[in-house]
Amino acid sequence: FGGEPLLARDRIEKIVATVGDSVRYSIVTNGVVGDDSLRDFLRAHKIGVQRSIDGCPQACALNRPDVTEKYVELTPVFADKGRPRRSTITENAAPLLYRSWLWLKKNGFGSGWTPIPDNYKAWSDESVAAFVEQMKLIARDLVEDVRAGKSPFYNYWFARLGPAIRTPDKEQAKGCGAGQSLLALRQDGAFFACHRFVTDDILSDWCFGHVWDVLEGKPLRAGPSAHKAIETCKKNFATAEVFSECHACEAKAGCAGGCYHVNRAVNGDPAKPDSTWCKLRRNLLPVVRWVDKQIGKQQPDWWRGNQTAKIKQCQCRHIRKRNQRTSTSSFRRSSSAESAAARAQQS
Repeated sequence: FGGEPLLARDRIEKIVATVGDSVRYSIVTNGVVGDDSLRDFLRAHKIGVQRSIDGCPQACALNRPDVTEKYVELTPVFADKGRPRRSTITENAAPLLYRSWLWLKKNGFGSGWTPIPDNYKAWSDESVAAFVEQMKLIARDLVEDVRAGKSPFYNYWFARLGPAIRTPDKEQAKGCGAGQSLLALRQDGAFFACHRFVTDDILSDWCFGHVWDVLEGKPLRAGPSAHKAIETCKKNFATAEVFSECHACEAKAGCAGGCYHVNRAVNGDPAKPDSTWCKLRRNLLPVVRWVDKQIGKQQPDWWRGNQTAKIKQCQCRHIRKRNQRTSTSSFRRSSSAESAAARAQQS
């Protein structure tokens, strides 16, 4: 990930050839570069692919023009039709959010969506309001789908805020998995907390070490300020002064406090949530409550998207297979008993 990895496809192929298939590979790409040979390579090595896109042609034209046609054209190469999408929503694209959702559905990408705001610069109140109004239209679609008997689609904002309407007093830990369940390896061999920090200097506290450290058996660890931020978010969030306003927020059970990198860029403190993130969470909570009021009884865990339906389908398939095995086993036992009885009569 980062930039466009498929522009360095030759390097990716060399890495896979050197390391082999004993590890799992995944590529995050804009998905507008590829051919049949790439499709064969991905399949042969079972490489996972996540293709991101900013949205409809009008939204993409604001920052990455002329990509949507190629994006759809290459869907067979990446074999990802029907999979959820991730989009970066710039402030000027907020009024196009619903149009982008309709475009995704039309082109076979309507099972789920994670539209993440580009909030390195604080959004105006007007842009926040536009984002929320567009999300209301998406919420309406979700309600209509469920009432029509369809499985609910996944939406990042609904999924995150769902717990805030079920367990509103249960404040969750802050921060993401950066530096804990996730590290990013830069081309020069340096490890960082995540892909966003790879532009830091190697002396940054968010650099966890180097490949040579791993080869020599040394542990990878964060520098003092990064360690403090992660500890504050993961262990001390309930008492930390930086989250004093969060404790009284009605969206606290559905908010992890934003991104370390964004928070550092906006506030100078990786743990302190930025204002745009907070405004979006608080203003979208009534939308989530409205959806729950409409379909909560019919679909109690609707915000989980179609994951619940998939689990139920797997359970049903398991039960069917078990019943088939039981029926086959019973038939065999019955046949064996009949054969034995016939042999006894003959003797």
